[in-house]
Amino acid sequence: MLGTGFGSTRSLTHTTGSATGWSARRYVAVDANGEWVALVGFASPALSCGPRDRFIGWSQETQMRRLRFVASNQRYCILPAGRRKNTASAVMSKTLKRL
Repeated sequence: MLGTGFGSTRSLTHTTGSATGWSARRYVAVDANGEWVALVGFASPALSCGPRDRFIGWSQETQMRRLRFVASNQRYCILPAGRRKNTASAVMSKTLKRL
């Protein structure tokens, strides 16, 4: 579920505050009672990241063609309402299934 208060809630609860420039995709995880439990933000990946590039093993040409299929997890914040056992794992699992 996307929420209009995503940025303001994140700035109140995340240690980095409210940064600008990362707005490619935003996901909000909601529990059964309709309470927000986590904020998860994704953006486009960096064009060059040595460890990632060596691990994947793409040629530069292949990398430029396929980078658009890579999602970079920019923010992941468990909110006070979500601080229960296994919340982080459950939220990440559901988020990855939606990607």
